[in-house]
Amino acid sequence: MDKKGISPLVSAVLIISFVIVLAILIFQGTSSFTENLQEKSETTAFGSMRCTSDVLLTVKKPCRFGNEIKYLVENGGSKDFEGLFIKVYGPEGTDTITYESPIKAGELVRLTAVFDIEKTGNVKGFEVFPLLELRGKTLYCPNNYEKEEDIISCQDPCENAHPDLCNGLDIVFGEGFKDMCCVDFKLCC
Repeated sequence: MDKKGISPLVSAVLIISFVIVLAILIFQGTSSFTENLQEKSETTAFGSMRCTSDVLLTVKKPCRFGNEIKYLVENGGSKDFEGLFIKVYGPEGTDTITYESPIKAGELVRLTAVFDIEKTGNVKGFEVFPLLELRGKTLYCPNNYEKEEDIISCQDPCENAHPDLCNGLDIVFGEGFKDMCCVDFKLCC
């Protein structure tokens, strides 16, 4: 009985060829994965640096009126905000709002966040995150935000303000509060 098979040289060439083809396939599959991972890591690292060095967000004395939270936001940093991401929370859950208008560096703006009271219940507080543009993408700063939990009613200070005490509203409740009473309630004007 003659046994025929492939020679050791041919089998070695076949095994080496198979290993090379397999290595090429693995390299092509992982190279796009590692490039995407590297790009995401660079964007995250660069975004974190910008969030800590270029962002100074201040929320001034918010007040609540029904399903609205009125507040002042100051961009005290060196970069413009593309907008804000707002989370309003209560015992029933959380509602999120995106404010999509730019806020320039150094600008103070008065805003109103309209939330769904069915989602939150009685509001306990809210968080405001700045949105930044980075390499054509809009990112929010998860570690650089303002959290407010002492939200007073907008009605009480404005409705009970005696004309002689209107000037004290900014001192007691924060800059811009007197103007908010004027615009929203036509008081203290």
